[in-house]
Amino acid sequence: MMSSAAAAGNPWANPYLIQSATIVEKIREAEDIDTYRLRFVDEQVRRSYRFAAGQFNMVYLFGVGEVAISIVSDPDEPESLDHTIRVVGRVTKAIADLKPGDVLGIRGPFPERSSAQARGTLHEGF
Repeated sequence: MMSSAAAAGNPWANPYLIQSATIVEKIREAEDIDTYRLRFVDEQVRRSYRFAAGQFNMVYLFGVGEVAISIVSDPDEPESLDHTIRVVGRVTKAIADLKPGDVLGIRGPFPERSSAQARGTLHEGF
């Protein structure tokens, strides 16, 4: 089923499509742990991308693979998209070799939210 955002031509309506994002800042947190501040290349994606606390993205390094990484930035500041990544395997090692100006692919956010959750009208846990 196509969402209303997809019907309106929103490029972010399909979380399974890879969107390019540039690393604008790389912050060293500890040995083998960095936070990457990303900015979507496509301006329309930058304007329309939204996430909630607890969601994650699939971070894709072209030609290497992808990993599930939690979004650590504030949902109220959606143009700031931060992911803190610890080197634990082949893909995260390759990401650690990147620097500001390099490009990653982003799919998500996951898990997908229902329209009721997005409107704040669905209350879970009752």
